Amino acid sequence: MRVVSTLFLLPLLAFLLCAGELHPSLAAAPAKKAGQSAQAGGQSALPSSGQPAGKASAADKPTGKPSAVKQPAAKKPSPLDALVEEFDSLRKDETRSQRRDLWLALEDKFLKLRRQSGDVVAAQAAYYAACARDEIGQRSFLASDRREAVARYEEVARIYSRSPVAPSALYQRAVLLKNPLGDPAAAVPVLERLLKRYPRSPEASKAEKLLAEAKGEAARQTDAPPRKNPGASSVTIKNIF
Repeated sequence: MRVVSTLFLLPLLAFLLCAGELHPSLAAAPAKKAGQSAQAGGQSALPSSGQPAGKASAADKPTGKPSAVKQPAAKKPSPLDALVEEFDSLRKDETRSQRRDLWLALEDKFLKLRRQSGDVVAAQAAYYAACARDEIGQRSFLASDRREAVARYEEVARIYSRSPVAPSALYQRAVLLKNPLGDPAAAVPVLERLLKRYPRSPEASKAEKLLAEAKGEAARQTDAPPRKNPGASSVTIKNIF
């Protein structure tokens, strides 16, 4: 009888063991193992630095100081640009622009640069040297200064005829001949030369208007009695020129 009972209970015990109902610790064992497996899996997801995932390491944190950006070095102006800037500054200064010695010194600088440079820079330096002499004449009112500027402009147009400053030199020469020097007849061939050689230059439209005025004044001067050349007068400005 005991043998039969034992044989009957063995299958029941096996069933209960499989169902996990024999003891609470038996049912909790699989869950404990699953938790340990999950913890092990979580540890494998940690970064090599040992920091938890999603948390920046000290090396990754911003320091609050931007990295220094190297600024490009300021471009040094060319000798011509420096002199042109000096020219503009002197012309705008009401006090210093009345000093003849400053204009003569600047004129010499342009002439020196012309001798030391190639044709492109030399043409511009020669043109600004003529402009410096022109500025002197505008302040001294001396015919000699104005005629010197006229000669300088002619030299620029003749030697550097292919330079962009050539038509401007011719135009400025004609302006001096017509107005301060009072010789519009001499300005006419200069303007005609400008329009013939440089018809598409920026000075062409102004030259056409000035040419018409010069021809009209020259015709009136032919019919009128001779008068004193206004460019021959001399006026001293504050005893400087």
